[in-house]
Amino acid sequence: MELGDDDRPCWNPESDVRYISRAAAEASKLHHGYVGIDHLLLALLNPPEPTKALDVLGALGISYADQLDKVKKWNRPRRKQGRSVNPALQQLLGRSEGIAIAMGSAEVRDEHALLAILYAGDDRRLSTLDPDDIAAVMGRFGVALPGTLPPVLGSPLGPWGPWVYVRRDQLSEVTRKLAELHPPGTLLWGMNKSKWKRDYWYVHGDDAILMEAIVRSVVPEPNDIEVLSIEEGARLENAGAPRRYRDRPRTKNI
Repeated sequence: MELGDDDRPCWNPESDVRYISRAAAEASKLHHGYVGIDHLLLALLNPPEPTKALDVLGALGISYADQLDKVKKWNRPRRKQGRSVNPALQQLLGRSEGIAIAMGSAEVRDEHALLAILYAGDDRRLSTLDPDDIAAVMGRFGVALPGTLPPVLGSPLGPWGPWVYVRRDQLSEVTRKLAELHPPGTLLWGMNKSKWKRDYWYVHGDDAILMEAIVRSVVPEPNDIEVLSIEEGARLENAGAPRRYRDRPRTKNI
């Protein structure tokens, strides 16, 4: 560790790179196409040597095996692995750096990454406990806490609602209506291209959003819409489900 002229340790700007590398290693083992916060949490549960963060996670009842099962359930392995880092992970590591510097550390450590998850309001990844209770567990294991308390979260969001499939050419009309009723900063919703249903996209969001009713209000043909539970939608999208359509036979040149 290098020291400055006044004997203060010099900040190590490469320390967050180690966390991307550790998270990327977890993603690589699972053959995932991106590196995200869930992979970072796996890395925190699988450190090269024991850490206070690992003690805290154990006390919260979060194990590597349980987290691994969760990540496998919601992410599909890919033959061609990507190397992209999810922007949410980059943002989280930025918070980790800020916390480390504010606490007088010369580098990011596992407990700073864990605090970043908590202070980002992402504590549901850690536990169903109140954020203050999680912070209390951290303090019990000697994790230095910032002078600012964890965020006070509002009423928790419910589980995500059904996945509603629409044709690609209908998507812009659907998302325009969703943005009108639930603009950024309100209830959460998202969309993605279907991996098993040709020329279709799906929209889904918090269960407080009347997703099916909204879609049906702008899509005139009922047969163009397919509604699946979150479990069925995730199974089809992530498990390499067989397609429900047949490809047209290719015409052979004579």
